[in-house]
Amino acid sequence: MCRRISDLMPVIIRASQTTVSTCQKVFADRRWNCTKEQAFVYALSSAALTHHVAKACVSGDLPYCPCGLNSPTASADASYKWKGCSDNVLYGQRVSREWADASWRKKWHSGNTTDGKRRHHRESLDDWAYIDTEFSEHKSIIDLPLRAQMNKHNNEVGRQITQQSLYRKCKCHGVSSSCNVRTCWNTLPDVYDIALKFVALKF
Repeated sequence: MCRRISDLMPVIIRASQTTVSTCQKVFADRRWNCTKEQAFVYALSSAALTHHVAKACVSGDLPYCPCGLNSPTASADASYKWKGCSDNVLYGQRVSREWADASWRKKWHSGNTTDGKRRHHRESLDDWAYIDTEFSEHKSIIDLPLRAQMNKHNNEVGRQITQQSLYRKCKCHGVSSSCNVRTCWNTLPDVYDIALKFVALKF
C-alpha cells in the first residue's frame, strides 16, 4: 500500500499522531494518560485514519478522491441546498480497512508483474487509486483467530462511529445575512469528540 498510494502516507502519519495525542487528552486525568485497553486504541486509530482521509479529500490533498455524498433527503427542505464539499467518510473507511486490517486480509504479491502493471495503470486513471476491498467483502471474520476477530471488530466500530458522527453544517446567504437560503454539507467533528463516544461505550 505504501508503494501503491504514496500520497496517502502523510495522511496516515498525521492520523497516527492524532491517535496518540487524542488518547492522551481523553485520559489526561487518569493514572495513565493513555489507556492500555486495546479495544479503545484500535477503535480510535481506525477512526482517526478514517477522519483524516475524509478531510484530505475535501482539502485537495488527495486529488483522486472526490467530495463525499450529500444527504439524499435534503431536497425535502427548500430552505437549504446541498452544495460545497462534504467529508468523504466512505473513502476514509476504505483506506482504513486496507491499512488497519492489513494483517487479516489476503495480501497482494508484488512479484506478479502483470497484476502490478494493471494496478499501476488503474492508479493513474481511475477509481480513487485502487483500494483493495477483497478481504472485507469475501473473508469471514469467523475464520480469524479470536484476538484478531476482536481487533477487527474494534477497528470497524471506530469506522462506523466516525460515519455516524457526520453532521450538517450550513452557511447562510441572503440580504444582511438574513439566511433566506442556506448552503449545507456534511462534515465530521474533531477526532477528540469522536473519541468521547468510545469512552461512553465503556471499552
